[in-house]
Amino acid sequence: MTRKDYTRIAAAILSHRQNDDGTGSGLLASLTDSLACIMESDNPRFDRARFFQACGMDADGLEWVA
Repeated sequence: MTRKDYTRIAAAILSHRQNDDGTGSGLLASLTDSLACIMESDNPRFDRARFFQACGMDADGLEWVA
């Protein structure tokens, strides 16, 4: 995968989060973390904190900020 792919995935997650009424935020956070694990194993230079922030989460992926 490339940075372009990571960016598109993060944008999709952010879009769903912004349209979420709050009921699916736990599931979306779990999915975001799982995707970050996959991306990190695919690319050792993958920056989890940057990905989480692009998704609208804090740098640790623990809370939604956007």
